[in-house]
Amino acid sequence: MIRLILTLVLVFFIACLGYLLQRHDFAITAEMQGYLVETSAARLAVIAIVFIALTYALLRLVFWLKNSPHRVLQKIRKNNEQQAYRNIMSGFSALAAGDAARARKFADKADRVLPQEALVKLLQAQIAVNSGQGLEAENYYKALTTTEEGKFAGFRGLVAQAMNNNKPERALQIASDLLRDNPKSAWLNEALIDLAFRVSDWDKLERYLKKAEANKALEKAVLKEKFAVYYAVKARLAQAEGRLKDAEWLGERALKYKADFLPAAIILSGLYVEEEEYKKVRKLVARFWAVAPHPQLAKNYELALRNSGIRDKSKRVKRLYEKNPDDIDSIEFYARVLLDEKHKETAYEILQHGLSIRQTRGLCELMAQIDDKVSWLAKAAAAEGNKCWHCRVTNARYAEWQPYSDSGELDTIEWGFPSASGATPKSALAHSDFLSIGKP
Repeated sequence: MIRLILTLVLVFFIACLGYLLQRHDFAITAEMQGYLVETSAARLAVIAIVFIALTYALLRLVFWLKNSPHRVLQKIRKNNEQQAYRNIMSGFSALAAGDAARARKFADKADRVLPQEALVKLLQAQIAVNSGQGLEAENYYKALTTTEEGKFAGFRGLVAQAMNNNKPERALQIASDLLRDNPKSAWLNEALIDLAFRVSDWDKLERYLKKAEANKALEKAVLKEKFAVYYAVKARLAQAEGRLKDAEWLGERALKYKADFLPAAIILSGLYVEEEEYKKVRKLVARFWAVAPHPQLAKNYELALRNSGIRDKSKRVKRLYEKNPDDIDSIEFYARVLLDEKHKETAYEILQHGLSIRQTRGLCELMAQIDDKVSWLAKAAAAEGNKCWHCRVTNARYAEWQPYSDSGELDTIEWGFPSASGATPKSALAHSDFLSIGKP
């Protein structure tokens, strides 16, 4: 734009000069070595302008010739770089298609042109991970940490490799060092919490949970779930060590963070039974029954009734049942109590209601105590299984709740009927598409 303006100004100046010389032209004479030279001002002006133009053109030509090799090299380099970036994307595409050998060829081509490019290091690291070359992948991730733009991805890869090599303590140390520069990273905070769980470092775990809470690095619901699991696990440990009051406080904290957390309710109701706080047991189970009935809650409730000397058990259990009349565990508990007290007709009605909802093994077995035993036991053998602890991701079954399932994710074990198929695991330490974050 500036060059265009200057050109227009120059043209305007020449036009004005030409106009003035045309209107006010005058003769110029000079004597040189006995010769009389005569010309005009306009002619001299034209000669001067032509001379200047030719000189400028000659200088431009000289500079163009001088810089031609550099321009050619720049053009070649630019074309090579563009091709290198295309090779990087082709490498990632080949890797996504499962062709590691082809991806490596593209990576090698790109590396020759862009040896310091972070994307090349990332591609090479991913190829090494997919090829099972852990040490090579770790070296590439280390190289990635030396680049400003790839630093975080490099450390994340090192954390993954440490987990893949079954070295959670080293992974925890790397992630902890990285947290100082990235206090609000959701992935990093979640990974640190996850790692602290895995190595059972409860002091660090509590510190990381509180840091994540202070920095608002995780969503409130996610953070509350992790706090609830932490306090439930601590409550179970304290109970095993005989520290019942500590365990009780921890269990109550777990329910404070997640009011519908069934494992914490089971632990806490059991603690109340051990401490002979039967009123608390009845109150907790009654409050929780509408959320998630469970056979262990029912057992603790029965213990509380018996040890409190309460005789009208069926009436008390009926109140529980009415809080959740369509839940299979609620129906089974009430029907069993009715059968224990010889109220077979009412038990039959309750069980028929349950069977209309879901025909399970437990309901069929209870019906066998009332109706045709052989027929109902045959139905029980073919019926759907009872509720169980299972992973909502993989459907794997467990004898009791635990923080981790075979999916590698935290708190995916729940009480209920397993679904027909599980979902795909995706945790803070799961493999991502382009950043290998491995499960232990």
